[in-house]
Amino acid sequence: MIDKKLKALLKTKNLSVTELSKATGVPKTNIQQWLTGSSPNINQVDKVAQYLGVTLEELCFDRKPKNSLEDLFQEILVHSGTYKIQVTKLNKKDEGGE
Repeated sequence: MIDKKLKALLKTKNLSVTELSKATGVPKTNIQQWLTGSSPNINQVDKVAQYLGVTLEELCFDRKPKNSLEDLFQEILVHSGTYKIQVTKLNKKDEGGE
């Protein structure tokens, strides 16, 4: 599964295997092996996922994790208008704590 997703991400981001290897420190031969279906080292895959801006779950299984922020913060139609909900982290002082 990683081979298809990685190929798609490389194409979308206009990256070569060599560029990805240099940017992540993962050997070029390892990335090439993943693209042909070989099982990757999870630590190397994590480096690649972080560099590409995706989760391990997205890269390895081509699925987004449940309750991702993108799912939680989407615009929706409510009655006669569109609303966007914004969440702000409060400090203990704001919560009424000490």
